[in-house]
Amino acid sequence: MTIKVKTEKDLPIAGATVRLNQQLLGSTDTAGVLITTNEKIANQKISVSAIGFKEKTLSLSNKPSNNLISITLLESTNVLDEIVVTAGRKPESISTIPSSITILNQQDIQAQTNITNNLATVLGNAIPGLGTSTNKATNSGQTLRGRAVLVLIDGIPQSTPLMNGARDLRTIDPSVIERIEVIKGATSIYGNGSGGGIINYITKKNKDGKKISGQTILGTSINPFDPKETLGYKLSQQLSGQVNKWSYTVSGSADYTGLQRDSDGLPLGQTDGLSNSYQYNGFIKIGYQIDSSSTLTGFYNYYGSTQRAKYISKNGIYVSRLQLELEEKNQANPQVHLTITMRC
Repeated sequence: MTIKVKTEKDLPIAGATVRLNQQLLGSTDTAGVLITTNEKIANQKISVSAIGFKEKTLSLSNKPSNNLISITLLESTNVLDEIVVTAGRKPESISTIPSSITILNQQDIQAQTNITNNLATVLGNAIPGLGTSTNKATNSGQTLRGRAVLVLIDGIPQSTPLMNGARDLRTIDPSVIERIEVIKGATSIYGNGSGGGIINYITKKNKDGKKISGQTILGTSINPFDPKETLGYKLSQQLSGQVNKWSYTVSGSADYTGLQRDSDGLPLGQTDGLSNSYQYNGFIKIGYQIDSSSTLTGFYNYYGSTQRAKYISKNGIYVSRLQLELEEKNQANPQVHLTITMRC
C-alpha cells in the first residue's frame, strides 16, 4: 500500500507522520510517499500530520483498487512559540545559560586532518577556548576554558576522575568520526569530570542504503625543510552497508608519525611524545532498526599507540653565553684571568 501526501499546489510533503488508528505507520520520504506492508486498511482511520499543516483524518470503508491513497493537507496559520531544549536536569532560560555549542562537521574534520591526524591538534586548532596540543601522546593540560573536559564517543565517557589516563582525546581514528559536538560550560548530565565542558565524537553510520560501500585513505607526511627521518604514513580502510534492518560500519587504520623536529631542525625526543610513534585503530559498529523511529546500536573501538623513539631527552647543565665566551678565552690564552662581580 502506498500513501502519498501533498499540498494544495500538488507539492510533496516530506516528513509527514502517518498513523493508522492512532498507531504509527511511519513518515513520508522526500517525495511525500510512504510505502507500508499493512494491508488491513479497510474500515480503518488514517491520520496524517506535518509541521505547518493542519492534521487530516480519513475513514476508509474499502481498500483502494490501485493500492494508492492520496492525501492533501491544508496549510496551518498557527505559529509555534519559541522552543528551548535544555541539556540539564532542570529547565533554564536561554538568557542565563553560560554554555555555547560548537559543531565540527565531516568537511571541517577532513580539512584539519589534511594537516595532521592528531585529534588533539585538530581540536586545538578548530575549537575556540580549547588549549592547543603539546604534540605529546597525552592531552594533559589541554583544557576547555581553563577547566577539565569530558570526552565521549557516541555519548559514552572515555574516562572518569578515578581512572583518567589523559589520553581520551586520541582514543579513536578521525576517519570514523561523522561530526564532533562540543558543549562549552560546566554540566553534570554525564556525571563528574566536565568542569570545562563536553566533547562528543559521533561516529559514522550507513545512510545510503547500499549493501556494501567503502573508503580507502592513503597518506604521507614529511618535514620539507629538514626531511631526514621525518617521513610518516597512514593507511585506513572503511566498509559500511545495510542488509534488511541490519547496518554495519567496519574500519581499520595504521598510522606512523616520523621524527619531529623544532624550528631549528633539532630532533624532538620528548618522553611520551609523537616522534617515531605507531597508532592502530580498529572500529566496528552494528545497528538494528526496530521501527522507523527506534534503532538499537552497539560498537567496539580499539586504539593503541606505541612510541619507539630514536632520541630521548637528557638533562643538561645550564651555562650562560657569557660564561661560554669566558671559558673559550681562557682556553685560548691561559695567562689571562678575568673576574666579574655583579652586585644588586
